[in-house]
Amino acid sequence: MRSEDAVRFEGVVRTYRTPTGEVRALRDVSETISLGGVSVVVGPSGSGKSSLLRLVAGLDSPTAGSIDVMGVEIGHASSRT
Repeated sequence: MRSEDAVRFEGVVRTYRTPTGEVRALRDVSETISLGGVSVVVGPSGSGKSSLLRLVAGLDSPTAGSIDVMGVEIGHASSRT
């Protein structure tokens, strides 16, 4: 992570279990958000916007991949699916 990077997603996947099976909310998300920049998360209902924001806030963990915020790894792959 470079010092001018605020957030870095690397290969992030988030899968949820539902009564009818698994739902993959995020698929292999890799992105870097620069410090001082403006980013917008947009998309249709069910596209993973809230899942992405929960991950970057540290409220949830990715199923696969990693998330760094200001050089600190806050999310790492867990055994959850």
